[in-house]
Amino acid sequence: MSNQASTPTIIKETREAASGTRAEGVEPRQVTTTDDMHPDPSKSIKLPPNRQALLDDVIALYSCEPTIERVSRYAPNCAGQWFALPKLFPASKNESYEVIKNEPTLIQYVEYFS
Repeated sequence: MSNQASTPTIIKETREAASGTRAEGVEPRQVTTTDDMHPDPSKSIKLPPNRQALLDDVIALYSCEPTIERVSRYAPNCAGQWFALPKLFPASKNESYEVIKNEPTLIQYVEYFS
């Protein structure tokens, strides 16, 4: 099976939307007017299992916990960067997160790392 065939639709659509366009044009930037950047998990939008699995993969990757499966589901062409993170940083722990938007081509969340 080809790598493209196993790529989740949301990833394909996001990549297509981003091709040739600066990140600011396709990737929402979070802006806040408050100093409180701590997410409130109790207010988090519940995701269906397939989308929650994708978010769990993303959080694990940024927490310096890469696996071949996570990388292949999220960003197969960027494997090197994910496996390099644990060598560059001693730790990155996600303390909490809050999903603030769940749209067909976007999962937006606030997270707190230590």
